[in-house]
Amino acid sequence: MDAQHYLRRPVAVQFRGAIGLNDETEALAMRSRFQEIWSASYPGVASTTVGL
Repeated sequence: MDAQHYLRRPVAVQFRGAIGLNDETEALAMRSRFQEIWSASYPGVASTTVGL
């Protein structure tokens, strides 16, 4: 995904999906949503020998 193109596959094990070429509006919306999810996430396991 970049500023103009995107590929969306809701379920990774299925081959269905949607591709957007030269669609800046939708690509920006998807990128913004990804950034929201990324900033709200945190590591699930501590990186110590006990956490491994």
